[in-house]
Amino acid sequence: KYMFLNSTQEKELLKVLFDVKTKVLPPCIELDEFLKIQPNYNDSLRLVRHSSQGDVKFSKDFEIEINAILNIKDNITISMLPGPSFINTNTRFIKYPRTDKPEVIADFLSKGNLFWYSLPPGYMDQGPRVILEAMASGLSILADNWGGVVDRVTLDCGWLVNDKNFVEIIKNITFEELQRKGKAARERAIAEFIPEKWIEAIIC
Repeated sequence: KYMFLNSTQEKELLKVLFDVKTKVLPPCIELDEFLKIQPNYNDSLRLVRHSSQGDVKFSKDFEIEINAILNIKDNITISMLPGPSFINTNTRFIKYPRTDKPEVIADFLSKGNLFWYSLPPGYMDQGPRVILEAMASGLSILADNWGGVVDRVTLDCGWLVNDKNFVEIIKNITFEELQRKGKAARERAIAEFIPEKWIEAIIC
């Protein structure tokens, strides 16, 4: 059996070994800390994102993306852990110190009600752990329509967009949608992303 982090990798193998047994699995990760979170879906739109790979996952034009979103409404905030080093903070764009402690990351995610995952054009994130943590936290996902996120996020639990068209989605998001999709994201995380899924795939 050949196991992959995403279906793009799987399809490449099946082009040359079309009769082999394959399985797409998310990264193996413990989600207990994130399942404890109860987001506040109301009051204001609070986008969050965390990353462990420094500036490599932020495009040179990322500040333009940030400002376009903040300009939609005065009560939108964006928080990042740690966020791009080349963009300064302000009252509505907030950065938190880098950490690898799940309980600290979970507390950070609890401050948001939408997880925004915009990558540099052409950057192929094979199996983003942060998506699993956000979904387990009860957050809906707003992300690019490529890479490993496509195998994790369904229309029930988020939005996958083409051509960086995040602004149009955010303009029309309702708090009811955030709650409905956030709850669906958590249910999917529990059903599909727990470590037992890895054990089952390996021994079967």
